[in-house]
Amino acid sequence: LNLFKQSQSPDDRERFDNVTEVLNSIDEFCQKRPDSTLSDFLQEVSLLSDIDHWNDSDNRVTLMTVHSSKGLEFPVVFVAGLDDGLFPLYNAMGTKEGLEEERRLFYVALTRAQERVFLLYATNRRRMGGENVMGMPSRFISEIPDDYLERIKFQSALTRRVVGGSLQKRTKIAITRTVTTFDDFKVGDMVEHSIFGIGKIMVLSGTGENQRVGVVFKDGTKKKLIVKYANLSKIS
Repeated sequence: LNLFKQSQSPDDRERFDNVTEVLNSIDEFCQKRPDSTLSDFLQEVSLLSDIDHWNDSDNRVTLMTVHSSKGLEFPVVFVAGLDDGLFPLYNAMGTKEGLEEERRLFYVALTRAQERVFLLYATNRRRMGGENVMGMPSRFISEIPDDYLERIKFQSALTRRVVGGSLQKRTKIAITRTVTTFDDFKVGDMVEHSIFGIGKIMVLSGTGENQRVGVVFKDGTKKKLIVKYANLSKIS
């Protein structure tokens, strides 16, 4: 992994980013479902890659890449990961040709929607090892006239914004950034976890989205948890 990180090759850098994203996904999955197996993780992240088997009569959500969606249409489309550096990719932003290719892909994603498309990006994205990286919305969003955008305030522990809109609806709504705080816990608090039950916070470190707690549960189980993923409830 260090070889990819230190390499000057764009391909190696992309490989490094791909591997770190996989490791980050595994880390988050383990925090949410600590008793799960590798099979559980693979089942959750696996996507149907053979688009030929897709059935448009099925009443279900379909996950696919922008490339796979070419030629298809849906009433409602969600385009995720619209952060500068992800869409467009960092490696593509260095050249005019690369940026134009990313812009064409963005156009493909937009035009898959028959009625409504939601464009999502993160203002704060968690990387491998718990590092939080501030994000910026894709430059492609700013290229869409405001008359075609409806901006929706969205509250989340990860401080996300959702920008969606219908090409027929011309509405303007001011965006307000909303942050959920995590500094509600202290050493000695009794808390309840959906899996481990009731326990007591013995150790606490970090603040905000990086806050971690060490909890001893009634059955003697000891767990170190990241507050924003643990869904702990404080009890009196």
